[in-house]
Amino acid sequence: MKIRIAPGLEPLLVPIDSIEPYPGNPREGDVQAIRKSLRRFGVQKPVVVQEETRRIVAGNHLWLALKEEGATEIPASVSPLSDEDAKAYLIADNRTAELGGYNEVDLASILRDIRESGDLEGTGYSDREVEQFLARVERETAKGIPELSFSEELMEEHQYVVLYTDTEMDWNMLTELLGIRTSKAWDATDSYLRAGLGRVVRATDAISRIRGEKP
Repeated sequence: MKIRIAPGLEPLLVPIDSIEPYPGNPREGDVQAIRKSLRRFGVQKPVVVQEETRRIVAGNHLWLALKEEGATEIPASVSPLSDEDAKAYLIADNRTAELGGYNEVDLASILRDIRESGDLEGTGYSDREVEQFLARVERETAKGIPELSFSEELMEEHQYVVLYTDTEMDWNMLTELLGIRTSKAWDATDSYLRAGLGRVVRATDAISRIRGEKP
C-alpha cells in the first residue's frame, strides 16, 4: 500500500535512506499506531533533519513507520543545526509535547463526534478506550463536582462506617451519589482486566457531595 503524501510536502521529499534516526534517541514511540495513522491520513508533516549529519531530530518514529510501510521517500525539513542545538531540539520537541495536556470536556466532544461517525481508525483510540473515557468525563461533569479521593490508609484516630447494599440498583445509586468509580490496576490489560472499587472515602467529602457541594 502506497502512503499518500500531502501535496504541500512533495517539494521536501528526499530518499528515505538518505537520512537516519538520531542515535540514542531516548523517546520510545508507538510505531504501530503511527503506521495505522499513516494508512488513513498519509503523511501530513515532515521530519526535521540536521543538515550536516543527516540525522533526524524530530520525527524518528515517523521515519521508522514509513520504513516498515515500505516507503522510499519522506518529506524532510533540513536545518543547519549545530550538534549542540540538534541534541537540545531533539529533547525539546519531545518534552514540550509532554508538558501539554487536554481539556477533557473538549476532547470528549471531539471523540464522541468521531465515534458516532463510526471510524476511530488511525486516531490511536480504541472503541473501548473512548467508551471508558466518555463515561468518566460524563460522571465528573454531571454536577460539576469532582470525584472523591480515596484514603490510602486508616489510622487509629480515624472512625468509619461500612455501608452495604441489598440490590444492584441501590449500589449504583450509592456509587453515583458518592462519586465512587472502578479503578483499573496499573498492570491491567484488555485480556487481563484487574479492577476494583475504592470504598473508603473522607467523611467531609462525602457530606459535601450529598449536599451537592464540591468536596
